[in-house]
Amino acid sequence: MMCRKTLGRTLGLSMLATFAVGLISNFKLQDGLFADGGLMANAAAHPAKIGLITVLGLATSLLSLGIANLLSYRFRNEFPALLRFYVAILTAGLALTLIEFSTLIAFRELSEANRAGAESGTYAAAGVALGGLRNGVHFLDKLLGGLSVVTLFWFLFSSRLLPRWIASFGMLGAALQMMAVGRAVFGLDVAFSLLAPLSLAFLLTMGWLLAFGFAAASEERTSSTAAALSPDQPHQSKWAR
Repeated sequence: MMCRKTLGRTLGLSMLATFAVGLISNFKLQDGLFADGGLMANAAAHPAKIGLITVLGLATSLLSLGIANLLSYRFRNEFPALLRFYVAILTAGLALTLIEFSTLIAFRELSEANRAGAESGTYAAAGVALGGLRNGVHFLDKLLGGLSVVTLFWFLFSSRLLPRWIASFGMLGAALQMMAVGRAVFGLDVAFSLLAPLSLAFLLTMGWLLAFGFAAASEERTSSTAAALSPDQPHQSKWAR
């Protein structure tokens, strides 16, 4: 069985990979797709880029789900319900990811047909409907992703595998992210300024886990054990009556 420190570093590496892929996908690969004209105008010109975005997105979702299953197996006796819930959230997130990237591929096909010029009015209406579907799935996916991060940091807080001040900051950052993205569900603009704390919490968590891994034992357990073994503690002989 994987030791705690190694499992912690594995979680840190997976968070680093997910964080890096997210930055590359959002700010590099997707940059040209949402320029003037949006996906309807640009998707046909970037078929390989859309394929790469899809593959990377699915890979990071599967990676997160795989790590969640490792955590669930390793700590199944201590936190069975919490970690099953965490796995369930990520499974639902994977389903939403599949739908979201399916709409992205559909936009590529629709964009190619639109560029051909056939029934442009029909394709424009289909593009509006498909764009609404993609946005709806995207924001729900991000909202569910925020809930999964809250659940992860709550597990790390409860288990003391991570310093509690980092885990607390992570839960706060994830809650703010949910508030920022949740606005879009109600027809409001995303509050991008509320996303910064979660990014900082991720950087802190990744740095700590990569450097130290999970704590070998909780502080509370260590303190209790030390107190029990202390020679200064009064005890009763097993022969006492």
